[in-house]
Amino acid sequence: MDLPRLIVIVLYVLGLVLPVLGSVRAYLHAKDTLEGHAADILEYDRLEREHDTKREAIEDWNDAPDVRAARLATLDAEYSAAFERLGIEAPTWGNLSTVGERAVLKALRLIGRGNVGNALLVGVGLLCGTVASIWALFLPPA
Repeated sequence: MDLPRLIVIVLYVLGLVLPVLGSVRAYLHAKDTLEGHAADILEYDRLEREHDTKREAIEDWNDAPDVRAARLATLDAEYSAAFERLGIEAPTWGNLSTVGERAVLKALRLIGRGNVGNALLVGVGLLCGTVASIWALFLPPA
């Protein structure tokens, strides 16, 4: 077997293996990301319940209005910081109208993070397959 045919065969194999490898890696990355995000949702729910419980307790105390307002402001700041550590903005009445858009942006960030290498594997594999197909047209019959 001559060298050009061997190179075409190797390119065909790479054209199959690299896209499959990139796709499998992207699937595994997505699975890991979703599992991590599921844990974030549980933490989000816990924070919501904890915040509501503490807020109700502060509102039930017989403090002066300015003391109560200061305690509520401190609680809200802690709440926002906890959400920021999760990588999301704390829900408020002010940002309620953009919840969907922010969820889409977070999903796109999660998809994009860590998948550039997988996309490159797929792209290089497709390029190898294309080059092999075009080159094979010009090889003399065996």
